[in-house]
Amino acid sequence: MVEITLNKMELRLAKALHEQRLAENKKRGIRDRQIGDDPPTFDGVAAEVAFCKLFNVYPDLNTEHWDQADVTVGGYTYDIKQSKYASAHLLVAEWKAKKQDRVDFFAMMIGQAPTYKYVGLISSRDLMIPERLKGPNPLSFPKVRSYVATQDDLVVEVY
Repeated sequence: MVEITLNKMELRLAKALHEQRLAENKKRGIRDRQIGDDPPTFDGVAAEVAFCKLFNVYPDLNTEHWDQADVTVGGYTYDIKQSKYASAHLLVAEWKAKKQDRVDFFAMMIGQAPTYKYVGLISSRDLMIPERLKGPNPLSFPKVRSYVATQDDLVVEVY
């Protein structure tokens, strides 16, 4: 795992992106579709900025249709997933399978602002298979069925 710490300006950028995305969602009437019970968080956006910092790419600042991939690296699209729990699994809601062609890879970041660890990634093709579809389970996947990958299923490279 690689650790990334955001500086004050990077945290300000993440905060501004988070606030703009929330405002755009409200304007468009988009409801929260997160897997857990918490609303979208600043930490998720900050994890995207940390991923971008690690791979020396600029974050996507477009807030009008950011519900696709979070970042593009080397021509491949990535959806960044974040958890504060060190042993977390990478979870992708079943409804995202319909958008599979928009995301090449799902990457996992562990931590909370300002410090994150890059755990690895999995291709959407390898993640979105029937064997990985779990839930809903009131204890671990409360809202929707999800594709699940353990940290051992992830690879550290970025393509």
